[in-house]
Amino acid sequence: MEQQADVVFRGGYLVTLDDERRVFTNGHLAVQGNRIVSIGPDAEWRGQAGRSIDARGKVIMPGLVNAHNHLDQIVCRARMDDLPSAGAMSAFAHDQINLWKHAGAEVTATILRLHLLDLLKGGTTAVHDQHFTNIPGENIEGVLGALEESGMRALVSRCHLSEPAMVPAEAIESVDTVLKEVERLRARWKSTRIEVTASPINPSWVATGEELVELREGVRAIGAPFDIDLSGDLWRETFRARGIAGGAVEYCARLGILDDQTLGGKSFQMLPYEYEIWADLGVKACMVPLGRMYREHGPALHHFLAVGVVPGLGTDAPNSHPTTSLWEVMRLCLVGTATRKLAERLAGDPQDADVTPTTETVLEMATIAGARALFLDPAVNGLAIGRAADLIVVDTDRPAFSPRFDNRRLLSSLVWCTEAPMIDLVMVDGTILIENGRSTVWDEEQVIAEAEAAAKMLFEKAGNDRLLPPRLPGQEYRGWKYF
Repeated sequence: MEQQADVVFRGGYLVTLDDERRVFTNGHLAVQGNRIVSIGPDAEWRGQAGRSIDARGKVIMPGLVNAHNHLDQIVCRARMDDLPSAGAMSAFAHDQINLWKHAGAEVTATILRLHLLDLLKGGTTAVHDQHFTNIPGENIEGVLGALEESGMRALVSRCHLSEPAMVPAEAIESVDTVLKEVERLRARWKSTRIEVTASPINPSWVATGEELVELREGVRAIGAPFDIDLSGDLWRETFRARGIAGGAVEYCARLGILDDQTLGGKSFQMLPYEYEIWADLGVKACMVPLGRMYREHGPALHHFLAVGVVPGLGTDAPNSHPTTSLWEVMRLCLVGTATRKLAERLAGDPQDADVTPTTETVLEMATIAGARALFLDPAVNGLAIGRAADLIVVDTDRPAFSPRFDNRRLLSSLVWCTEAPMIDLVMVDGTILIENGRSTVWDEEQVIAEAEAAAKMLFEKAGNDRLLPPRLPGQEYRGWKYF
């Protein structure tokens, strides 16, 4: 019987990232409803489709997955070099909580739309959010509402804070309060695209190990995945003052809060033996390469790969990584890992030096590894018949991808040369969200203008210029004069 489809893409360079890692250099992909119904060489398409899209000169591949982020921090984009050097994270947490207490659901959604639009236009189809600005409590409703509008997939964590050294007293909550709020949010917002859970952010943000265990057990009882930042930088600043030695991964493993239903984020400054612990427990992983380059010599991807763990990739907060581009993150991951390996070799510790990530490695990290890390629908696992129609189309018919050499270097060019304006189409669950590089969901100019106005109002109400030092006419900042 002749194949029927709603949409068929014809003649594209099809990077499937399926179980066999097939690449069709002149392929077709057909979508019916929210599933892929045919895929293979272009010459083998014999069906009928409501719409045929000419994909010659374009790459079709799975959508990108940003597996670690803080969505509302788009409002402090590019602030990293303005952070104070001492007590930076505590000061930042206080500033963020005090800023967002003037928001509410509507303002939050207005600002979040800008971040989600930016992500989508760069080819990101699924995103993570650790939300800790919980005053007022309705802020997270704005996050979830904007995500639902966007058509994206997401894992959203409503965070539990209780460490007085990290956050204002008014932000401290009991575990029971957080779990009840998560159950309420799940009842309203959980869907086939959106998952809601709880997170302690980093163990350092929670006052006691007993609370961590209580939170983890509560999440298990709810039936949700667990989300925890397992970086070691804050750990060293706070937990050693509590008399706790070792690493964050080691400590959390002793508490029994890590398992194969856990997303471990960032993974900064891990101790050498903690990679094996991670792998043995089956914890999902996400790396934030730029954060590692700030705090270490670079990402230790080779150590993860050596124990059989392929992490997802994330940008982290826009205050520290201003671009939402996972293409840039892929490049940072490759360069940063090479830098880290060299530093280790020069220090006389060349462990796993023979493990070398490739462009294929980071493409897998930015797509299917990220989908695993966020516990997305198992159908979001590469492009194959029966899988979810989550895909992007990259326009490679540009000078940046030439000379093409019969496409023999196209995968490398895809990683090293792609920028957001080259994303032609984005589809999630069978719905086209970006077409010809433009949103089909929102009026882009309206989203930008409304977010600008909402952000300005938020800062005016908070009255905290330290969050974003002004560079306005008649002022001087860092020796530069503005007129």
